[in-house]
Amino acid sequence: MEDDQYAKGSPKFETLKREILKRSKEDRNFRVARWEWQLVDSYDEREGTCLCTHHPITEHCVIKNTETGEEVTVGNVCAKNFLGENTVHAAVSLKGLKFDGPVDTKVNPSLLEMMKDRGVLSDTQFDAYSDIRRRRRLTVRQRDYLTFMNLLILQAMDGGRPNCHCSLPRPAILRLSKSQKNPNRVYYTCKREQERCGFFSWYSG
Repeated sequence: MEDDQYAKGSPKFETLKREILKRSKEDRNFRVARWEWQLVDSYDEREGTCLCTHHPITEHCVIKNTETGEEVTVGNVCAKNFLGENTVHAAVSLKGLKFDGPVDTKVNPSLLEMMKDRGVLSDTQFDAYSDIRRRRRLTVRQRDYLTFMNLLILQAMDGGRPNCHCSLPRPAILRLSKSQKNPNRVYYTCKREQERCGFFSWYSG
């Protein structure tokens, strides 16, 4: 089977281990090193190459080392073997959120748990999101709150956020367009509540 070539103990998985340890603060114990890494992005693209050297891959998981700042791309099978099945489920949900947009999209429990663990969503927001996920029909207030929390998730998982144009530049934040020309389109803007610098850029995911 194709998955056998990535399986733990296989040559490709040994390559993955070697490359991960080279980029980790803990460069000897693979099981310890894995806790330094986390999912930061997910996308589909043909003819990609996994860190384990497998080619081609279509489903890409970008993972980042929180200690060294290193970022690498792995396929979904290596992501599962390295970071666990929940990480792959979260990656699938993130791709769906980026593709469908923040309005009315409900992320899966794996991504929701990940955002809670990272402090992106508070306990209160996590509970509210979990409640919203169970509802078939939402009030206007619930839809708006869902959109707000989805924007927080997209923002947290966007490693390429631009800086605004203030004299002391800060990472821009995501907002949702309410214009007739671009309804529900996500964009970057200055995070200051007053005296914003006017920075604007469309979010491309």
